[in-house]
Amino acid sequence: MQCPSCQFENMPGSALCARCRTSLKLADATIDVNPPRAKPNSLRLPGWARLKIALSERFSGQIDTSIDFLSYGGALKFNRSMLFRWIIPGWLQLTFNRPRRACFFFFGYLFFLSSGILLMGTLLGAWLIGFAFALHFGSITDVVFAAKTSVQERISSGFLIGLCLYLLFYLPVGWGISQIIRPQTMVNDYGSFRAEDILWVRQNIQLAPGEYVHYVNSEALINNTTRERVPQYRVTDTGVSRVLAGPGQEVTIKEGVLFVDGEISPFPTSKRFAKDLTIRVRVPSDSYFIDPTGRIPVTNALIRAQNIRQVCLIQSGNVRGRVIYRSYPFSRITLF
Repeated sequence: MQCPSCQFENMPGSALCARCRTSLKLADATIDVNPPRAKPNSLRLPGWARLKIALSERFSGQIDTSIDFLSYGGALKFNRSMLFRWIIPGWLQLTFNRPRRACFFFFGYLFFLSSGILLMGTLLGAWLIGFAFALHFGSITDVVFAAKTSVQERISSGFLIGLCLYLLFYLPVGWGISQIIRPQTMVNDYGSFRAEDILWVRQNIQLAPGEYVHYVNSEALINNTTRERVPQYRVTDTGVSRVLAGPGQEVTIKEGVLFVDGEISPFPTSKRFAKDLTIRVRVPSDSYFIDPTGRIPVTNALIRAQNIRQVCLIQSGNVRGRVIYRSYPFSRITLF
């Protein structure tokens, strides 16, 4: 038995080397090349930890792989900081020194988006905004698909890019704008407004006399009990009218002339007010006194004391906002 320390040949079965007194037990031991493994259930991580590790291994590998192949023609590497450049179409192309493509995506997107906003509320406007989204999506996939990837990878990555672009950018921005300004389509004629006009309505804003208000009616039937026996008439579901007096103001109609707080109103007075009566109305604190012309479809209906509150008062809860802009038709674009 050879000593592992001094290589002296000892007698078989010796516990110590006769020369250097080194232990010979390890030299005589047999080593198993297949040591026992731990059992599957001997060491288990909690369920959430195993799920976290599995997801991390699954998706981190894909992200790192996608970052590696996102090189534009193999010239430059795509890093994570460039994800912020997805917001502006053409910015990625400009980063990779592709100015022509950058101009195409940026100015094309700007054209379709501005045209869509001008025609917002119409079918054509919706199509134009859809084209703007398509160009934005194309500016990103133009870089992502630059590498030689399979069709399946392009479809899956394109779907994820479109979904993230919509959920993280367009949906929040659209919702935020709709809480401030919303396009509305006229349903009836009123003054210079015509049916099918597209109006931009500013929401959650205080109204002043002379401004145009977009409202929704809560009552559809108004009784006009007059000696002329004018039949009942219905107000329109939605409409636009001019505000003649605000909350708390006193409105007096004398011989068909409108007075607000004792002074003649500077705004045109509706011909629907009866000229043989004097009517006084105090505008409630939660209402506005509006021009009733756009609310009465019956041509021979007159406004008297019995129906003036139903016809001329709009509660604040029914007000949708102030009309600030008419975007369509182009021949009558107007700021209010």
